[in-house]
Amino acid sequence: MEGSILELLEQHGSLGYEQIATLLGKPPDAVQSALRDLQDSGFVDAITVGKLEGAPTTAAAYWRLTDKGRARSCPGGAAGGVGARSAPRLIRQFA
Repeated sequence: MEGSILELLEQHGSLGYEQIATLLGKPPDAVQSALRDLQDSGFVDAITVGKLEGAPTTAAAYWRLTDKGRARSCPGGAAGGVGARSAPRLIRQFA
């Protein structure tokens, strides 16, 4: 699922976890878990949009690729990814 998430973020720029879940047809909690794993690996980061109002918030989190994530989603591309020879192995690892 992680590879699919990286592809979606490459295509759309930034998305909320619920948008990603809908596009992939996966449970939102599974997508959140995958996003946290990708964040821990340095492939994505979260951005917050909105304002905080006391304890409850109207802020929304969106996920986007980091430079490392862009290199990962486009192996061998201008972003400095790995060579094409390694791409199938990496895609299988995160599929």
